[in-house]
Amino acid sequence: MGKIFPGVNVEIVGGKIYVDCDFCISGIETPYTVGDFGHFDPSGNLIFEGRGTNFINRGGVKIFAGELETKLLTIPGIESVAVEKFPDESRGEDFKIYVVGKPELKKIIRRTLKLSEMPREIIFVKKIPDKLLPEKFK
Repeated sequence: MGKIFPGVNVEIVGGKIYVDCDFCISGIETPYTVGDFGHFDPSGNLIFEGRGTNFINRGGVKIFAGELETKLLTIPGIESVAVEKFPDESRGEDFKIYVVGKPELKKIIRRTLKLSEMPREIIFVKKIPDKLLPEKFK
């Protein structure tokens, strides 16, 4: 919870927090969201309600799916990748990754990711499943 810094514009659209300012990350389209949910209280404070689908809370460790995807795309031979999270009874959430590339890349993926970033499963596919594509790419 808190007040917005001067020069930062925040709006809530569909429950998601969108931010626009002069010092946002270069090259991103603004207003920008990482999928966090929130609202403004009557006093104008921004109330954070939780993370969106881009974040995985695995046993209290927060994993950002976008960062994982970006890291994996730096591996030569990986054409595309998608992270799918799912409920896990003991850890809250877990995830698996879909990779367009050769299965021989599995060892490189395991060396590239930190132990805390290791998915439950690495699935090699010819095409990322439609259910994991952003709406504009379906």
